[in-house]
Amino acid sequence: MNAKCVRKWLLDGYKNLGNISTEDIVKKHICACSTNLQKTGEFGIAPENVFGFWDFVGGRFSVWSAIGVLPLAVQFGFDVVQEFLAGGHSIDRNLIEEK
Repeated sequence: MNAKCVRKWLLDGYKNLGNISTEDIVKKHICACSTNLQKTGEFGIAPENVFGFWDFVGGRFSVWSAIGVLPLAVQFGFDVVQEFLAGGHSIDRNLIEEK
């Protein structure tokens, strides 16, 4: 649903620019985090714009995974993501030390 909303927003924004291929817009401006290249391809996302991840990663439900960290990095920058990950690491270390 998020991807469909982004695609619609992007295509609506490009309508006023004239003769631009819908296929090119999606291929050049949308990326995905997925292991399903067939589905991302059907959606129109170029394979080189798909960020893969390991099967054991918690997927979009895990903010600590590639799925969760990528949007944070895009929105806030990698310096903020490094601080975020350092905070998580600190909590993990404290939990381990308490045991």
